[in-house]
Amino acid sequence: MSSIIVPIILLRTHIQSPELFSFLVINSFLIALITGIIYQLQSVHHNLAFTTINLIQSISSLCITWFLLNQQATVQLFCLAQSCSYILVSLSGAYFLWKYYKNNPRHNNEMAHDSLKESFRTGLIAQYSNFFNFLNTRIGFYLIFIVLGNIKELGVFAVAVSLSESVWIISNTLATWLYPQIASSKDLEANIDKTLSNAYVAFWYSFTYLLILLIIPEHLYVWVLGNDFTGVKLYISLLIPGTLMLAYGKIFWNYFSGTGQFHINNYSSLVSSVIAITSSIPLMYYFRINGIAIATSIGYITYTTILIGVFLSRNNMNIKKALPSFKLLP
Repeated sequence: MSSIIVPIILLRTHIQSPELFSFLVINSFLIALITGIIYQLQSVHHNLAFTTINLIQSISSLCITWFLLNQQATVQLFCLAQSCSYILVSLSGAYFLWKYYKNNPRHNNEMAHDSLKESFRTGLIAQYSNFFNFLNTRIGFYLIFIVLGNIKELGVFAVAVSLSESVWIISNTLATWLYPQIASSKDLEANIDKTLSNAYVAFWYSFTYLLILLIIPEHLYVWVLGNDFTGVKLYISLLIPGTLMLAYGKIFWNYFSGTGQFHINNYSSLVSSVIAITSSIPLMYYFRINGIAIATSIGYITYTTILIGVFLSRNNMNIKKALPSFKLLP
């Protein structure tokens, strides 16, 4: 449903071209399937298959895209190349899952069949979560482009977002190890300890990185990026509080994903997106793009606050546990 509903929304709002509608539907569905398969492989610790699938996706996407665009460079052919790559990756992932359950004596063919069905279900739910999360982190771009119509400042804002959000690679790296650990374990206490430990580490490394961004003087940014990017540090400064909080919250996002509670991620993304949009209206009126940067930070903080709040509530934990203790290793 998400692979149909989201493209229709984009089509009706004139964000998506009608010529590319079918590709968007097909590719959205295939990405959902691939996401589900990857979650399944991670949950059974099939690291070889996980690595192979990512390698196949990278190589096939590059090669097929180069081959088709070398014939004629069009957006349609680019989308077709992505579809072909996604189909190849989906078939490869399905094969790895089938082979795993077939060769594993603890499982049978019926469980392999159920696993493939679970991949569809998990992937689609995860795509809802990914879409809401994307909406939460990119709504400011659309407001600057559609409402303010300032293309130049949109470019400056986009660079500021990219620089500040690059810190999320720390949380994403930790989550790559954390997710399969949680998904394959039934030990609640161990899962909680691993989540908190990784969240603390993510916070302090992210804090250090963002502090360096904050210390770098404005003229150095301008020297590296060019005179057109004057003001980029102000945007970075306004984004840092929310970016740091979301770097912390991403670990809890993976906890809920690993325990199959995708709906919590969906609700937190949806609520924070609504908060970001509603706060953007008055802030954008008074502070223009600076207001959108502040609203973006507010959305990130809301998102993380909901995740942490639910995490503490469901596990009957004191709010002090949410305070990041200093830790450099998980």
